[in-house]
Amino acid sequence: MNMRNFMSVLLVILIGSLAGQAVAAEKQGREPPYLFCNVYLPGACFGLAQGDTLTMEVVADFVVYDLKIADGKSIQVYSGFNPSLLTDQKGAFSKCQLIGTQSPCKSRDVDEAGFEALIGPAKNGSFVHVIVKDGIRDERVRNFLRNIRSCKNSGDVAINCQN
Repeated sequence: MNMRNFMSVLLVILIGSLAGQAVAAEKQGREPPYLFCNVYLPGACFGLAQGDTLTMEVVADFVVYDLKIADGKSIQVYSGFNPSLLTDQKGAFSKCQLIGTQSPCKSRDVDEAGFEALIGPAKNGSFVHVIVKDGIRDERVRNFLRNIRSCKNSGDVAINCQN
């Protein structure tokens, strides 16, 4: 076996081993797949994991993010100044816990398997509104929601998010 073939086999074994460890860790309830932020909003940030897709629509003075989790569940995230709370819901909001405490947060269960959260207002007066219409019992959806982080602006171009 020449050196190139040896390195190729070693690389395949290493990748397979790491993939197996990641799956085993997720099944055992260890670190969820959302370990860091890669989408930043005023007042909060969230991460996309491998296999997730994100569509962003910029509308006048707000942005709507439609996120599809790898297993097909949908999450909508609104960032702007006038969030539209779900009006057909009767459940009361209660205080929710973000990673970090820089932005106020309140949430409520909606319908039988949904969730709604309102984060903010941020320093600039904007809100982050998260809606899960179905799938709140799904582990990947709960992992995503648990890893939304509180952020604040630090100067003109910097943002500081809690770990």
